[in-house]
Amino acid sequence: MRKIIAALAALLILSCPGNDEENDTPLSSLPDVKIPDDIMGMVYAGWEFADAQEFEMLDDMGITWMLRDFRWNVMQPTQDNFNVGYYDTYVQNAAAHNKKVIALLNHDIGWIHNETCGHPTTDAEGRRIGRAVVAGDREIALFCEYVRQTVTHYKGKVHAWSIWNEPNINPRFWTGTPEEFFALTKAAAAAAREADPDAVILGGGFNTEANNDIWTKGLFESGAMEQIDFLSYHPYMPDAGTSGGIYKRFRDYVAQYGYANKIWITEVGYPLDMEPWPGGGGYGTKVKAEDMPDETAKTIAILAAEGARVIIWYELWDRGDSGNPANSEDWFGLADRDSRAKKGGGEAYQVCANNIPGKTLRRSLLDRSALPDYIVDP
Repeated sequence: MRKIIAALAALLILSCPGNDEENDTPLSSLPDVKIPDDIMGMVYAGWEFADAQEFEMLDDMGITWMLRDFRWNVMQPTQDNFNVGYYDTYVQNAAAHNKKVIALLNHDIGWIHNETCGHPTTDAEGRRIGRAVVAGDREIALFCEYVRQTVTHYKGKVHAWSIWNEPNINPRFWTGTPEEFFALTKAAAAAAREADPDAVILGGGFNTEANNDIWTKGLFESGAMEQIDFLSYHPYMPDAGTSGGIYKRFRDYVAQYGYANKIWITEVGYPLDMEPWPGGGGYGTKVKAEDMPDETAKTIAILAAEGARVIIWYELWDRGDSGNPANSEDWFGLADRDSRAKKGGGEAYQVCANNIPGKTLRRSLLDRSALPDYIVDP
């Protein structure tokens, strides 16, 4: 019960100190925040099982958006083979259950590269890193054709398109230069807009700080955002307070470009601390099981109260018995894959998703004085 109370109270408390500490602004003068009706979503929802039981869970948890990759290397394994059947079922299931789809346009494919492309397959230490880059006129044109065909095929069925994923985490998802990424983003956004003038397009996909002077500034000043409606951002940090803090810094930075209220959180979450394996697989953002409900609720509350347009949690299912205790990626899930039951974080997410959307945060009515420490303390 204590966790549920914390979840319900967090939206009204956590991002609202008595005064703005930097400029001593009275709380009563801060603007109200209208929380969007469709703010809540989940990565990989409606995909693991895609049956009636899973979609019943999505309804119970208050999930509106489902995000997943529409991978180029799956949709077009060869230049002459464009195969959408695998994703057609996903989109049809989403529509049948009144869910909105965010499709991630990403991943390169081996057949676009040749010996003259000039991009290494190993890093400075000789470790194999793959290509993970689409650069140069020919490669970008081929990527844009994949974008054009995909957006055309799903026009009116996919509700938002996001270009690439975490390019600033080099060399995990992107091995090219920032400038090459800006060129790809600009061309891909133009292709998506050509295919569907009414498309909702997201750009960036940056993780944490995003090196604002390199990645974020470059994205805007290169002209890559000209056809893009919203910024995609991933404020992964060790706890709710620091996640909210890094989000606010990013929001305040992009305010100069007019995007302070145009940020979609397309990933945020915490891996379970898998004791006795210290580090939970090496990710410094691990959270102990007993703390997961509080951190989940507080993170959602802070991001909503600070103006995030959409919050997509990473992710729905953990790996269960097939998971590797030393691999953090296997333990972000809010529900157990084997039992198909919600864990503590899943229950907290559900409380937030069923109570926060559509509400208005009225800062002038808040009073922190009588709140217990476990709610106020991030």
